[in-house]
Amino acid sequence: MIFTIQRLFGFLLLLAGVVFLFAHLGIGAGLLVAGFLMISLAEIVEVLRSMHRRQLGTVYTEDQFSIVVSSSPKPRVFSQDLQINPIDGERYPLLTLDGELYLRAKPLLNYMEQEDKIYRFSFPEVEPVALICESFYTRDCRLFGFHDQVFVKLNALPLAWEWKNGELTLSLARESDALKQASKVWTGQSSSDSLEKD
Repeated sequence: MIFTIQRLFGFLLLLAGVVFLFAHLGIGAGLLVAGFLMISLAEIVEVLRSMHRRQLGTVYTEDQFSIVVSSSPKPRVFSQDLQINPIDGERYPLLTLDGELYLRAKPLLNYMEQEDKIYRFSFPEVEPVALICESFYTRDCRLFGFHDQVFVKLNALPLAWEWKNGELTLSLARESDALKQASKVWTGQSSSDSLEKD
């Protein structure tokens, strides 16, 4: 956004430079140079940001990811084993990224503690899971932030889930089920269907 504004400002300087070029050569030339510099710097920064994203394995720009989040389904989240925040049936975005499901972490707020970038998930009768929150989504990350929201990969938690008819039902997974589920790649089936086939 800021670089779009910088480009527009650069074009305005170019336009002003052309106008002033006929009235006062020095001012017009200065405005033209300033306009070219503003536009060039914005383009250089965009190229560098794109190279940085590729190095980190990020496949989305911020605008593209905003579209992914806004167009993703928002199922009602239920659980018999867990206390969903704030209540059962609240809608939360569920993202499918590189074959994996990512749920906004807010429904699990009652089982989550944060210390800097480390989020610790403590569910009843299972070992706590500590995850580092990445600044943005990259392939294979387990937890990442985006616009004041935190998304967690469901396979990274000791949970089983079933997603159908616009509802996501979470439950505590048995240890053997959690290990099986962690090795799954999302195929569009609910975890309970996949586990029954094993």
